[in-house]
Amino acid sequence: MNDDGDPKDLDSSRRIHVLAGRHKLVLVHDAGPWGGPVYAYRGAEIWVNATQRRWQVWIEDHPLRGLTLHSMARAIRIIDAWIDGRRLPPP
Repeated sequence: MNDDGDPKDLDSSRRIHVLAGRHKLVLVHDAGPWGGPVYAYRGAEIWVNATQRRWQVWIEDHPLRGLTLHSMARAIRIIDAWIDGRRLPPP
């Protein structure tokens, strides 16, 4: 794994599920609003663009709702921190 927690040695679909850990990451749509897949994770949605280089977190009442991210690992950390303690993860 690299510093972002992204295990580069795994293929894309396996890498995403490793990042999610004990919680289930579910593919909801193959092509969502951004042209890439949409995942459901712990009650939130993660939208991915067509090139799978941008991610957006959609979670109710979250101060970073709709924020564009550059890593699936970061999206998962934001969702986990919010659901586990209604806090934001460290930068």
